[in-house]
Amino acid sequence: LVNNKPYFSRALDPDLTTMVNSEFRVATSHSGLFPWFSLSANDHPWLSVLFDEPNVEIDPETLRRAMVYFFSNYHFPVNPYAQKTTAFGSKETAGAKLFAERCEGCHQSRLAANDPASRVSKQDWEHYVLELQGPIVWGSDQYERTGIEPYVHEKGARVPSLRRLHQKYPYFTNGTATSLNEVLSRFRWDGQTGSHFSTAPTQTFTPEERASLIAFLRLL
Repeated sequence: LVNNKPYFSRALDPDLTTMVNSEFRVATSHSGLFPWFSLSANDHPWLSVLFDEPNVEIDPETLRRAMVYFFSNYHFPVNPYAQKTTAFGSKETAGAKLFAERCEGCHQSRLAANDPASRVSKQDWEHYVLELQGPIVWGSDQYERTGIEPYVHEKGARVPSLRRLHQKYPYFTNGTATSLNEVLSRFRWDGQTGSHFSTAPTQTFTPEERASLIAFLRLL
């Protein structure tokens, strides 16, 4: 998450500290509890087992620091698709070419979503994609109005990361696509104008192009 800020589809949380505070607020909403709470073994006996201390108590700041630490150090599980190969095959190569032409303008090959200067050139994609953690975000900090409604923000929705996309179904902020093939089947464009839902643009991917794109996207 560290290199994929700002957070949430509305992009309202600029850093992990803000995001973690938001999570505590949401977790306690409608519960009658104040978000700034402590955890005590008196109320939660399992804490004594976890910390091997009979009277352990964790203050609100320590709880938040712990969550920030976890999110800062957590990594995606290794992608089995990417680890099965040491180079792009013909399908993946064709898919990368299509992605560069039709998708990367929004889902940019940045190492940090909010840093345009971190964008990786296309000739280096294979190297980064097949690394153990696949560090490219494949997103940006920009909003796009993609045709997927209702919009979560007046400007649309923040461009999401595509890392481990094959595991993130259903797709879109309204959850209306259940597979990558459905996502790609719905995509339309005319020139540089594209939409994930509108039927106004007329150009679409062929079945062969969709298969190549899916082969590439599974590596991310």
